[in-house]
Amino acid sequence: MAADNTITLFGNIVFDPEVSETNRPSRFKVASYCSGSGDNRKTAFISVKSFDGDMVATLSKGQRVGVTGRLDPWSRQDSKDQIMDVLADDGGIVLVDRNNQPIEAAVPAPAEAPVESF
Repeated sequence: MAADNTITLFGNIVFDPEVSETNRPSRFKVASYCSGSGDNRKTAFISVKSFDGDMVATLSKGQRVGVTGRLDPWSRQDSKDQIMDVLADDGGIVLVDRNNQPIEAAVPAPAEAPVESF
């Protein structure tokens, strides 16, 4: 059964990701416009966690990404408030362009077979 709290967000990476070398998730933060327009636009800064450290290691500050995952609530020991992070799905992080379309990796075209002349 699919999770009820699936989320997809698009935004720019705020700082170079923290890549974990242990069994803890790697982390980065995404800035995403959430409401308003023009000078009244509001920006949300959303923490993202991912267990795909190899993918996160390729990311850097300023890149635009799309993230699909689920909300992952947690709270500090000294607080009753819950904090929401996004836990990215496997394969749920993709680089996107300004129109939020995935950027395809450059794949070389297959070489044409040589034409034999008679």
